[in-house]
Amino acid sequence: MIRKLIALAIAGIISASFATVDPLTYAPIFDADINTGDSIVWEPTDAGGAPIYRALQEQVFVDSGAALVIKPGCYIFGVNGPLQRRAGALVVARGGRLYAEGTKENPIVFTTIGDEPNDPFDIGPGAKGLWGGVVMMGKAPISNPNDSGTFAGMHIMEGIDKNDHRAYYGGTNPADFSGIVKYVSIRHGGSALVSAEEVNALTMGGIGSATQIDYVEAFANSDDAFEWFGGNVKATHLVAAFCQDDHFDYDEGWQGGGQYWFSIHQEYEGDRAGEHDGNQSGDTYYSIPTIANVTYIGSGINASNTKNRPGILFRDNAGGHYYNAIVTNFPGSPLLNDVDGLPWSNSDLTVKNSIFGGNGGSMNTTDATYIFATETTNKSSDPQIRQVASVIGQKQLDPRAKSGSPVYSGYATSIPTTHPDAFDTPAYMGAFGENDLWIEEWTALDEMDILSGFLSLSPQTSNITQGQAFDLTLILTKSGVSVPSGSIVVNGFDATSLLLPSLIIEPIPNVGLGFRFPLTGAGLGAGKKNIVATLNLSDGTTVTDEAVIDVQ
Repeated sequence: MIRKLIALAIAGIISASFATVDPLTYAPIFDADINTGDSIVWEPTDAGGAPIYRALQEQVFVDSGAALVIKPGCYIFGVNGPLQRRAGALVVARGGRLYAEGTKENPIVFTTIGDEPNDPFDIGPGAKGLWGGVVMMGKAPISNPNDSGTFAGMHIMEGIDKNDHRAYYGGTNPADFSGIVKYVSIRHGGSALVSAEEVNALTMGGIGSATQIDYVEAFANSDDAFEWFGGNVKATHLVAAFCQDDHFDYDEGWQGGGQYWFSIHQEYEGDRAGEHDGNQSGDTYYSIPTIANVTYIGSGINASNTKNRPGILFRDNAGGHYYNAIVTNFPGSPLLNDVDGLPWSNSDLTVKNSIFGGNGGSMNTTDATYIFATETTNKSSDPQIRQVASVIGQKQLDPRAKSGSPVYSGYATSIPTTHPDAFDTPAYMGAFGENDLWIEEWTALDEMDILSGFLSLSPQTSNITQGQAFDLTLILTKSGVSVPSGSIVVNGFDATSLLLPSLIIEPIPNVGLGFRFPLTGAGLGAGKKNIVATLNLSDGTTVTDEAVIDVQ
């Protein structure tokens, strides 16, 4: 995104500069603005290119039979509502459709009034509960539904006015479609929609398997990050960062799935990474999702946060299947099975090919006996996460495992599932491959300079004269490494030979190392050139990024 530091330099380092908009002008959005039969499109700018900042003034429903399309780059702001009665929130009713498809370069951001789009550091991760959140409801099965009447097969969603017929979710269609949510960041939410009922960053009630949930971040929410109430949806590439309650919470017979989930907690607050419930009392329709390739990082092995233990809790008839999980850095036990109806001997509850090490406490005897049985292929080793510090502006979080980590062996080579969507089979445990930090660019974690381990080089057009010598400066925000080798590729052409004899390495205060490549400019024809720089680091990893120059 545009908030990242620009690190392409022509005869020196060019710093990014942004014009602030203060105060912002908001277009108020009310519930009456979206009705049955409507097809509404929200663009990020008006016809003249000026940004449009929309503010949810109350619970805004996408009614049944309505569709809301949110285009890449949109910012949607939420308020706490008139007289604090109702927090602003976006609620997709049963039969409504939400098409919120951002991109990596231009994600869709939901945040609070006052969060300046051009200032990544104005509101930090400690600010929570400043608006509501996003709620999606569908017609897929749930546990213990109403038995008869108009709302048979349904439940009322928490936090929504119980006298509103649009508050109901659930049904009989496991393949129900509620829309597409992709490359979306939801920040600083969790205020109560109604009295004493806080809302999750993203709530999914009875969402069917045809719905697409992919690349979604829940950042600094005062309630849960993600919660599933029944349904069959599969959600992939989820980020839960610094939320006050649980990060991944499922209940009421969720039988969907998930892959590539990342959870990071603050030292002083945040409950479990996974709080997993099965159903309401008396029902035999259990939660049995399949979850693979997750990285759950706790508050720290010495943290005083007593709520951040265990890392994963199964209870209340919870089933489920975990594969290729990393659970580390929790102050207590990484896992507890507190389920009465589904003990480890039941095939509906399994944890396999996962790693539980680097925690401050141990599992109880019953759990450890199952988890570390030979046939589960689980490990108690330290997963060797590269960096787990998570301070805003310090670029100290890299959740990938180091080269040689035990996560690169013993992983599941197939993920059994009854879900209609197949699972990937990557050659590692956890959410990230060694060279695949998919949380770059589109997340608040990146914008706030919390992530490390990559080149801070953003696309930037700069003009040079044909044949002119120039410097290409790359800023590597990773400490404790050297660069034995590297390359420069221009429009697919290996231009490493254009480098002058010396590579100049300069420390940049509070950022990292600057690698200045003096280029002769010879051989670069006129026109825009895509430059890809690759650095091979001494710790065995490779980082790459790109920029654009315009040769006149």
